[in-house]
Amino acid sequence: MTSWTSVNGGLQEIEPDCGTQLCMLFPPDESIDLYQVIHKMRHKRRMHSEPRSRGRLPHREPVPRDMG
Repeated sequence: MTSWTSVNGGLQEIEPDCGTQLCMLFPPDESIDLYQVIHKMRHKRRMHSEPRSRGRLPHREPVPRDMG
């Protein structure tokens, strides 16, 4: 079974079969290069899953504290 797919940043998810049926409601658009879309999607996913550097942490300004 395929995992559920996140629809947007609101963390709404739909079942893959439901997503397939939803997509089939729209006419095909020949002007969209699906290979480019898939490439960008995979590249973005890969960037988020790469481990972070274990070097120095980036410099952050100190947070002002309430003195009252």
